[in-house]
Amino acid sequence: MTGDDSARWGSRIAEWRADYHRALKIWFLIRSYCLERLRARLRNHVRWARELAERLRAGPGFEIVTKPVLSLFTFRLKDADDSAQIEFVNRINDDGRIYLTQTRVASGIAIRFQVGQFDTTEEDVNCAFDVITELARDPA
Repeated sequence: MTGDDSARWGSRIAEWRADYHRALKIWFLIRSYCLERLRARLRNHVRWARELAERLRAGPGFEIVTKPVLSLFTFRLKDADDSAQIEFVNRINDDGRIYLTQTRVASGIAIRFQVGQFDTTEEDVNCAFDVITELARDPA
């Protein structure tokens, strides 16, 4: 075995260990929550994201930029420039009830929403809708 061989084997072992630990995490999740409960959580997160996107779309002050993919979608304030989008995200985050991030898409800055925290409930998503609409109506 040459030095080159040991380096190659070392990286393969490191890759195997990373895969093993990922698999172990998934195994513990399935063992703790059972597969059906995990599926139900994921389905709920996807459904709640779609419902929130539809509620925002139906409101007068928002446009959906990217439709929900799994539990992630982006939206913007209608008729507002990029600086207003960033200011809006900052107001939401400064409020402290929810945390959102922004991203850049073809049309400019958009606000990213994802139902992703493991223990998120439908009430949490409803609260997010209330916070978003409240702060959009009442610019500070």
